[in-house]
Amino acid sequence: MLACVVLVDLASYIHLALGDSGAKWMGPRAKKIMTRLMGLLPAALAVQYLFNGLKGEKGLLERELQWSKMSSFGST
Repeated sequence: MLACVVLVDLASYIHLALGDSGAKWMGPRAKKIMTRLMGLLPAALAVQYLFNGLKGEKGLLERELQWSKMSSFGST
């Protein structure tokens, strides 16, 4: 576990250290595009988390379906 944390920390450090030098060769339009794409990524993850929470095995919609099946079972 500790090795995984160290590996991720090292990869993050290298990525951030090289990011500044990599941004120098990008033009202003490419920087704007990258900024928008990097902003879109967390938004897409948030939507995916929302859908997972609603439709997952123990999600909100699944519990509602189970509850409605149980309540309609006794009414017949």
